[in-house]
Amino acid sequence: MSVNPLIKAREIALQYNISDTQFIKLQDSFKVYDKSGTGSIDKAAAIKVLEEMKVEDSECAAQQLIDTYDTNKNGIIEFWEFVEHYGQKSAKIHSLSHNNEQPHKRQRPSMEGDDETPNPSTE
Repeated sequence: MSVNPLIKAREIALQYNISDTQFIKLQDSFKVYDKSGTGSIDKAAAIKVLEEMKVEDSECAAQQLIDTYDTNKNGIIEFWEFVEHYGQKSAKIHSLSHNNEQPHKRQRPSMEGDDETPNPSTE
């Protein structure tokens, strides 16, 4: 017996503390690609939307989307996978901001004597 995909998506949303408002926004975003309303996006549907958006090499871009989101490797992006991807990204961002980390900012190399306060009278 398979689990209802919407229930699975809701469970994942709860796991990542995704609010009801965020969940609805995710559904709306997903529907841009899932024009048939099946709850999944295949490569052909992704290509069509990417072509409408004038994305260069839409076939390659569509494959990249599938490769990124399709965690169960069945060749399609299901709504629950979309929610899970968003939740993982949000959790990572929250974790970095909670720990005051900035992943793309280079650290300034420490210089000897950096911890000393300059004394204008000796300079």
